Amino acid sequence: MTFGSLATSGITFRLKCVAGSSCINGSDDPRGWVAVYGGTARVEDPALPVIGAFSGTFGDAGWHKGSDTVGVSATDASGVKQLRIVVRGIELGRKDGACDYTRMQPCPSALDGTFSFDTSRVVDGTHELQAIAADASDQTAVVTGTLRVDRNAPLAPKDLSVTAADDGSYDVKWVNPDQGTASPIVAARYAICDPAPGLTCQPAQRVAGPGIAKLSGVTVTGKGTFRLWLEDEAGNVDPGNSSVAPVDPGLRTNPRVLDTNPPILLPSGPTPASKLKIGKARRSGSTLTLSGTIARGASARISAQLARSKSGKAIASGRTSPRTGKWTIKVKLSSTLRRAGAIYLTLTFAGQDNFRKTTIKRKLSRRSTSGGSSTANEFSVETGR
Repeated sequence: MTFGSLATSGITFRLKCVAGSSCINGSDDPRGWVAVYGGTARVEDPALPVIGAFSGTFGDAGWHKGSDTVGVSATDASGVKQLRIVVRGIELGRKDGACDYTRMQPCPSALDGTFSFDTSRVVDGTHELQAIAADASDQTAVVTGTLRVDRNAPLAPKDLSVTAADDGSYDVKWVNPDQGTASPIVAARYAICDPAPGLTCQPAQRVAGPGIAKLSGVTVTGKGTFRLWLEDEAGNVDPGNSSVAPVDPGLRTNPRVLDTNPPILLPSGPTPASKLKIGKARRSGSTLTLSGTIARGASARISAQLARSKSGKAIASGRTSPRTGKWTIKVKLSSTLRRAGAIYLTLTFAGQDNFRKTTIKRKLSRRSTSGGSSTANEFSVETGR
């Protein structure tokens, strides 16, 4: 006998003896049996998994630049099959539940995990962190949080000027570099250094202030150089990313600004070239990935600025530090740049004591990939401007 279409949570079998006044296997204690040799049960679970709140050091709302931990848990009626932590499409952590699909509840009713991840796997900026839970039928639920990452110090200040005031002190002004979505600039540090070749510097001074871009009442004794570098809200600071200007108390006119970055003078001979090169440019969705090579010993900051036209203002930027002669920069493109057939790139290596500062400009011409996808493009790198 076959029973079908039983939309029910249980089945009861009843046996009835119809042999008259008594059953052949005993009138006082009649017995019978039923055997089910096979069956298929379908578990219907329309509800999504329920994910709890985040925990761990990720819960700190400030800026992160090392290794972080994030804890999360999920529950579901049919069981939790998997927990994942994802940032910008990058899986930073995963835990799988032990599932057995011969059971009415295939997976454990609850699953929790604490994941440790290195923030260097994502670019500087503010990102959406996702916890994704899947139940036994692969239905997923997502909860989000905000992860703020900044591992790199600000670039050198621009247009540094040191002006003598009437009282004998100096007023200092500069233009801060664009921080993009990374942490804002909150302090300036400076030191007065003796002239080359000694370059002995006085102890550095720190002046704090949101978006600080000027100093007043700076005192200088003796002829030398003024060296300035910046600190961001994440606590990143690098004296190598500095600008310098000469100061001479004996002169009452504005000193000529030296556009050097960083202000390192070698005893003799020119500083070697950095051998900065662009190898590849590719867009996927709204992200443009640039990669290339540089001298193996180079470690200072490489920054990229993108413009819509040859002489236009930069409307997107990114930065990185090279490793073992290679570098990669990811830049979020605006809708204007995504539609553009060509993008104009300015790539700058900040320079260091053993490699001089380098700036190269290239035109990136879009070249559609096979299949004609509108969200993925290769770019040819043209040396001509």
